[in-house]
Amino acid sequence: MSNLSVVVTCYNQGGLLKDSIPDILYQLDDDDELIISDDGSSDDSVDILKQLSRSDVRIRIIAGSPSKSVSVARNRGLDASQSTWVSFLDGDDTFLPGRRRLFGEAFKAIPAASILFTDYLFEDVTTGERSTESALGIRGMLSDILAATEGTNGRWHIVNASALGSITANSGCPINVIASAFKRETLQDHGIAFDRRLVVAEDADFMMRALAGATVAFSPCPTAVYRRSGTGLDSRRDTAALYSRILYTTSLLRHPLFQSEAGFQRAVWTRIAALEADAAYHLRKERLYKDSLTLALRSLCAKPSFFGILEVLKSSAFLIVGRP
Repeated sequence: MSNLSVVVTCYNQGGLLKDSIPDILYQLDDDDELIISDDGSSDDSVDILKQLSRSDVRIRIIAGSPSKSVSVARNRGLDASQSTWVSFLDGDDTFLPGRRRLFGEAFKAIPAASILFTDYLFEDVTTGERSTESALGIRGMLSDILAATEGTNGRWHIVNASALGSITANSGCPINVIASAFKRETLQDHGIAFDRRLVVAEDADFMMRALAGATVAFSPCPTAVYRRSGTGLDSRRDTAALYSRILYTTSLLRHPLFQSEAGFQRAVWTRIAALEADAAYHLRKERLYKDSLTLALRSLCAKPSFFGILEVLKSSAFLIVGRP
């Protein structure tokens, strides 16, 4: 059986992982490995994790310097992985029972696949309430994914990667990194890793690059629980988050799935213009007028428009006047 590396990121979550790691290990096979990538925790997380590793040879601890980036922590784990397949889990999320068995079916039955993903559940961080309907059902994506099915094998659907790319670009990423598995060799051969520049949209960016040329299989059986709150990263409006969204959205223009679709290209340019205007506004609020003007000029040069001219004039005026 193909073996699996599970990469779990940790920052000051040793106590939480102490309770969840036994459940993960219970599902794993003897030739699997659990890699815990600690991002420079400032508490006793590393000590707790090292103590756990002494009780099971499948546990490996990767202790890194603080980066405050889940992408950096995931990449450390990916680099350390030695298995055929690799999965990712954040320290505050969990796997559901039967996950390893379900993925193991696909490892055997669909050897050509390079991406496997499933549905998942939401759990409210504040109340602890877990959704009864699947996350992809709540997000309105499940029917679109099933419509992209090109064949079935047991509990798995072979789905069209281009259709998944369109869903991601237009409605958001249907592939949650904690409910998926990737063929490690394919990622490494194509230089695919998480972009450390992004503080939001890093999962969608990773998925879009992985989807190019991939054979993808999907199971509607939920295999993970994603804990979320109303103030998650998707709601961030700070400059770093806005820059991340601009970088990700701009990357779609170069994606091989969409280069020949003129209508999609126009829609992306419209989205970029809105994001850059939003970012320029926040830069002005932070009195970073030179940065605001630079961003507005870059947007105008890339895609001349009345909207862009207006943003340049606004930023120039605020730079001269010196007030928001």
